[in-house]
Amino acid sequence: SRGFDHRWKLISTESSSDNCGTSNADIDSETIVTLAWMISRFWKSNNGYFIDAPLNKHNYPGYCNETNDETIGITVYHAHTKTCWQHVHSDTLSVYDFTYWTLPGTHPGNSAAEMAGHHHPIKKWIEVYNVTTIKYHPSHIIYLWENKKENFGYIGRYGDIIQYSDLPIMIKTPSIAKEFGLNNNTDGKGILVCGSPGEVQTDPFSRNVFDVYGSNRFSQTAKKVQAKARQKKNVWMMTALQGNDQLRQRVAWILSQILVVTPNQVGDIYNSENYLNYYDIFVRHAFGDYFDVLKEGKVYMLL
Repeated sequence: SRGFDHRWKLISTESSSDNCGTSNADIDSETIVTLAWMISRFWKSNNGYFIDAPLNKHNYPGYCNETNDETIGITVYHAHTKTCWQHVHSDTLSVYDFTYWTLPGTHPGNSAAEMAGHHHPIKKWIEVYNVTTIKYHPSHIIYLWENKKENFGYIGRYGDIIQYSDLPIMIKTPSIAKEFGLNNNTDGKGILVCGSPGEVQTDPFSRNVFDVYGSNRFSQTAKKVQAKARQKKNVWMMTALQGNDQLRQRVAWILSQILVVTPNQVGDIYNSENYLNYYDIFVRHAFGDYFDVLKEGKVYMLL
C-alpha cells in the first residue's frame, strides 16, 4: 500500500522468473511489474539481505492495484541481477535498542515476572538463552508493536554497517564507545564537519545534537525520516525565536530573502550543516558590509 515502507528480503540468487516462488496467484501482473520497478528504483538501499522502498503516488510510474492489501509473502523476480525477493513486514530483522522495556513499569510482564520469581521477560533472552533475536508472538495484535516501537531506538537492519554517529542518542554512551574501540574525543576517522567561524566545538556525547548525515534512511519509519528532514527548520526556528540577538536574527532573515538558497535546494534533505553554515553568513554580517556578504556567499558551495 502507498505511504509505507516496503521491505523486500533476498531469498535466492542466480534465480529465474520460473523458480522465484509461486505465491503471487492473487496479484495482477501489472502490479508485479510495478513492484519489480520499485526494487530497481531503490536498489541503493540493498545491504545484501534487504531492500527498503517507500511507496507513494509520486515515485512510481506504473499501475498498482491498491486492493492488493495482502502482499506479505509475495515474491518478485529482479531480472537485471537474477535475484528473487520476497515482501516481508517492514520491521523484519530490524535492530532496535530494547532498553526501555527493561525499565520498571514499562513492559506489562516485568512486575508479574518479578512477583512470581520468574526471569525478566525481556532480559531473559540474552541473560538466560543468549539470543538477540525476539520473534513477535502470533497471539499479539500487530498494532500493539506499531504503537510501542517509537519507545525503542532504531539502529538499522540486519546486515547494515552502522556508524557510531548514527546510533540512537540513548545508547551513544562511553561504555558502548569503549566496546567498539572508540574513545571520548573527536580525533580519528569519522564525519568531518567544517563549522562556522566561532562555532562551539561539537561534543559527540551531548544529548542536544542533530545528525549531519546518516545512511540507510529508507529503513526508518516515516516519522523518523520526517524528523530528520525538519532539522534545518527546527534549528533555525529555535535560534530565531529564542536568541538574545533578535535584531541580528531579523536582519539575517531579510538578507536570506535576497540571496535565496532554500533548505530544499541542498542536495540531500539530511545535510543540515551545509544549509545552516550558509545561513550563518547572514548572521555574522548582519550589521556589517553588504560586500562581505556577497564575497563570502559567492564562494560558498551552495551558490
